Amino acid sequence: MNKKTIVIIAGLILALANPVGAEINVNAGTLGAQFLKLGVGARAVGMGEVFAGIADDINALYWNPAGLCRMSGMQLTGSYMMLFQGINHDFAAFGMPIGENMAFGVGASYVTLGGLEARTGDTDTADYLFGANNLAGIGAFSMKFGMFGVGASVKLIYEGIGVENIAGGGYAATGLAFDAGVHFASEGVEFGKGILAGAVVQNIGAGYSFSGPDSFTGVEAALPFNIKVGIAYKDMESNFTVGADVNMPADNELNLHFGGEYYITKLFAVRAGFKTTTLADLGFLSGLSVGAGFNLEKFAIDYAWVSYGVLDLFTHRFSVTAKF
Repeated sequence: MNKKTIVIIAGLILALANPVGAEINVNAGTLGAQFLKLGVGARAVGMGEVFAGIADDINALYWNPAGLCRMSGMQLTGSYMMLFQGINHDFAAFGMPIGENMAFGVGASYVTLGGLEARTGDTDTADYLFGANNLAGIGAFSMKFGMFGVGASVKLIYEGIGVENIAGGGYAATGLAFDAGVHFASEGVEFGKGILAGAVVQNIGAGYSFSGPDSFTGVEAALPFNIKVGIAYKDMESNFTVGADVNMPADNELNLHFGGEYYITKLFAVRAGFKTTTLADLGFLSGLSVGAGFNLEKFAIDYAWVSYGVLDLFTHRFSVTAKF
């Protein structure tokens, strides 16, 4: 298959997945706990969020809990993402193998924003300010059976909307969500070259309702259910990993993710990825991400840059991981 044919096929896949100029799905943004969609780990994000199949480090806790059993030793990670409009996203996680075939992990994802102005009419001065806090505590377990792994996680979700300087003016909701996944690693992966694949069902649950001081109380929100399937090829002899994920969210169109990483030296990697999630509303460049990482024997530092297309905005994501 020549290069021209490959380019044409890739273009057709992107156009069919989520064509630029297509109408935005009428269900977009209608589900609750949207912060659960924010990807974690600068390594995965730099590769276009292609990680359901790769899932080989502590960040599998979020992307596919079945991959935790592929983790090499104990790992502790922390990441920070600077979004726009004062939104901050922090993630921390710890994972540890149990014997040769099992592993567990715990973590937390925390999203905050504040200083938002609220008005009930056309006024120069805001009636009041408000902010939001979103937290998900995660616990996961994974077990390996030869080339296959299975795993599951539970998430305790909290969403709070606080009104500044107004006593009792806030709203809060709590709920539970579950993920369940499978993972496959061909025999050659153990020796540095082979196929990785995974599938995960994310955010299974009944949803939750808000409590607060007025009619907003009792408003119900469904969880952002998603099915994710991924495949990757890893070749550490040639120092690269490439992969693709398919997402089937309940509140949007099917979308594709492509990405990979290449180790220029044993210590330094470059990454790039592309996703079709936002092409319909934010344009072609909104699918682009790039990243880099320093990977020492016991320590890793990763960075990712993500574009938001026609908004003329981009985000920075940083991760630090310790390995024991």
